[in-house]
Amino acid sequence: YRFDFDGSKQTVDGVPKPTGAHSTVIAMRSACPPAGCVATAWDTSIGPTWLQPPEEGALAFRENRDQWVATRWKMFTCNNSMKQGTETLSFQVRPDGTFVGVSTQLEAPCAPIVIPFVATRVGDISPDVQVADPNSA
Repeated sequence: YRFDFDGSKQTVDGVPKPTGAHSTVIAMRSACPPAGCVATAWDTSIGPTWLQPPEEGALAFRENRDQWVATRWKMFTCNNSMKQGTETLSFQVRPDGTFVGVSTQLEAPCAPIVIPFVATRVGDISPDVQVADPNSA
């Protein structure tokens, strides 16, 4: 899926702070075992990282009442230095198969950043991208 982030609608601490648009491809696999629907994913824009597991590019979305949510550790620039924070991606699936949602980035002591996105399926997962089995997530 290509996640297209609409920077023109970005807010920082609830106040509009437009920025440029950007996109990333997130490879996803999903399953709906009896315990509930899960989608495992890998953000292909994240290269090798020095962080210990859970790795910055790994996501595990869980579905609850038509809302899919995943939170991951992520590195951010905050007050001119690198900080480790969290990013939560949440979305709903539209009838046409696209996702509409928001990214909420929290990196203390900086203010929360919220950016809306739309995600569109762009093809099958590349064989060189490893995505965890959603049945084991």
